[in-house]
Amino acid sequence: MIVVDANVAAKWYLNEPGSAEAAAILTSDSILLAPALIRIEVTGAFIRHYREGKLSRQRAGEACELWEADLAAGAVRLMPDDTLMEQARALAFDIRHAIQDCLYLAAAVSAGHVRLVTTDPAFHTRASSGFPFVEMLVPGKAQ
Repeated sequence: MIVVDANVAAKWYLNEPGSAEAAAILTSDSILLAPALIRIEVTGAFIRHYREGKLSRQRAGEACELWEADLAAGAVRLMPDDTLMEQARALAFDIRHAIQDCLYLAAAVSAGHVRLVTTDPAFHTRASSGFPFVEMLVPGKAQ
């Protein structure tokens, strides 16, 4: 099992550094997990790319549709945020980081301290010091 954060999942649909490494995680035999928040965060990433002029409206809309279809097909098992919230809040205080990211950390801890892959350097630095199963997705490096 692998917990993926929204930054990793968004790379499945965007052509940017790290997309190939993120795709390797998606196509692996591993069960992928994430808090339900990922649905909103990945969609938000596509809309942000559109707002910033990095994607056309059509392409951003297609990415949203593909993402929702992949979720419906079970590409990522969603864990209810409310079951993770208490632990995520404690983790956010412990590592002094945003609660949203700590939902992913709580998911990894709840699933048995399984691997968590992120592309967020600040989150990685704060989380990996106490949780060695938190990994940074690095473009050009096999995951």
